[in-house]
Amino acid sequence: MKLRRPGSPVDTSNLPLEASQVRESENRRPVRIEASGWGMMNAIHNAFVNPLLIDRGAGPIALGIFNSAANLFLYSSGFVGPRLAHKVGGLGRAVIGTLFVARMLLILLTAFLWAVPDRAVAPLLVLVLLWTAGEGLAIPLWTAFIAGLVPASQRGRWLAMRGASASAASAGIMIALLILMQFQSKSGAVPFAYTLAAISGLVSLWQLRFLFSANPQPIAKEPESLRTIPEGREKRRFLGGVLVFWFGAGIVWPILPPYIINDLGAPTAYFAVTAAVAAVSAALVQRKWGRYGDHQGARAMIYFSGFGAAVVPFAWCVAPIYQFGPLIEVIASASWPGHTMGLTIRAVELSETEEDRPTMLAWTSLAQGAGACISPLFASGLVHWTGTIPLLVASGILRVVGSIIISDAEREKWFAGRAPFRLPGRHSARLSRS
Repeated sequence: MKLRRPGSPVDTSNLPLEASQVRESENRRPVRIEASGWGMMNAIHNAFVNPLLIDRGAGPIALGIFNSAANLFLYSSGFVGPRLAHKVGGLGRAVIGTLFVARMLLILLTAFLWAVPDRAVAPLLVLVLLWTAGEGLAIPLWTAFIAGLVPASQRGRWLAMRGASASAASAGIMIALLILMQFQSKSGAVPFAYTLAAISGLVSLWQLRFLFSANPQPIAKEPESLRTIPEGREKRRFLGGVLVFWFGAGIVWPILPPYIINDLGAPTAYFAVTAAVAAVSAALVQRKWGRYGDHQGARAMIYFSGFGAAVVPFAWCVAPIYQFGPLIEVIASASWPGHTMGLTIRAVELSETEEDRPTMLAWTSLAQGAGACISPLFASGLVHWTGTIPLLVASGILRVVGSIIISDAEREKWFAGRAPFRLPGRHSARLSRS
């Protein structure tokens, strides 16, 4: 089969359904490889970036500013993605070009870590933020593309398959790095980890290029202005709930790592341990969330996973011992895949046409970025006055409120009988009564 150049627009309006959707079996292997590379890259960065900055002397204010800017660039920059795709003439061209620049910045960041192993925080921050902006700009575009490779009835299982591949690869790489850190100094282990992250990112980019070349793409639609918020109660309530949830989620990011390291005395290897635990847990639950989403819908998935994510900050309040961290991480990593997958599926559901998907996903990213940008600054400024525990409580409450708003829970009667995890006795009793 002759491969098309990545990014060249394809008009799929006149094609039959069978021709406009490449068979799932043909795309499964490249999607799994792409997800594995992307998962390893992100797992390494998320595990080491905050401890790395703390080790180089970054305080709570600096961490708050960094997390705020990183969240703004990672999520809100995605709002520019559909505009870029329209200008360059295709989703694929915009994604491949943007991610190529971003992955080159990751390679430059890795080289800097090898060349300057101590202190030097400012250049490190600049490189990380530039790389994050590039990744975030492309996220709505390739998410919309990958979600559109299968029919709506299979989308939950499809995204769960991709998530499970990413989580399994993340678990393998983090376990390997954890073993490595027992025999190598921290100054050598972190640059080596980022080297693996850069290689994984290039593998992911290579597979994305193949997917864009082998599959038809919708013509990039000119997006609406930032001032034009999507119309309709459901869309606006959804975006408002995302804003509230991610404002609450972002509160813990600049305060929890210093709390665990400085107040609870955790070693740097702790973050590699929790990252490995998180990856294994996420790999085990991805497919269950996918099946649940296909059967019960994205709103039910967001509702229950949001409550699971809210348990995490409350758990740190009642168990302030870093050895409990891996157990708490099991809860977090079992919940977050359902939330993120649910947001993607719900945003796609709310898109009126296939061409509207990137724009609706971009609005979702903007809501995530807006909430997660403001709250780290808010938390890092207040933590000296309030301490960590009150802010953790506020984070948990806002996650619950956001989940209720997104899921439209009062209309669903709190999803009675639709929980993804049921006690055997309760389930058996219900069957006997029926």
